[in-house]
Amino acid sequence: MTLSQEVVRERLLDARVYLLLTRGLCRLDPLVVLDETLTAGADIVQVREPGCGDRELLEWVHDVRERCARHRVPVIVNDRVDVAILAGADGVHVGQGDLPPRAVRELAGDAPLIGLSTHNLEQLEGAATEPIDYIGIGPVFDTSTKDHPGLGADWLRDVLPRTTLPAF
Repeated sequence: MTLSQEVVRERLLDARVYLLLTRGLCRLDPLVVLDETLTAGADIVQVREPGCGDRELLEWVHDVRERCARHRVPVIVNDRVDVAILAGADGVHVGQGDLPPRAVRELAGDAPLIGLSTHNLEQLEGAATEPIDYIGIGPVFDTSTKDHPGLGADWLRDVLPRTTLPAF
């Protein structure tokens, strides 16, 4: 089952829980984590598998899409527009060092969601000029998965009013 573009965009605008799914960080079987999170009400799932081989990633995204479709939950692929397109994912999320959003939009077309990571005020304000659908802000707290310190909850509270894009 494929979600319509209308459903995907509605889910984005109403989203409150955005799951970043990385198998290596799951303490339980990743499919159990995914199923339980979907049942609990996750609104969007991003597949984030740094270092994963192309074929393995494509197969994993297909598995995730199948499970998410039952709950009408969009699937986003981290960094890999090629895999997102091939797997029929609902979007792609890129970072500051990945393909620029304009290049992603050119490759993917108008339908898929495009998200962009932002790590400071300049990037957040620059995101307003990009052909994107939402932004990721952070990290808010220190994390071992990023090489820069957390921005803090106060910073987040101060900058959220500066964007009209959905933010996670």
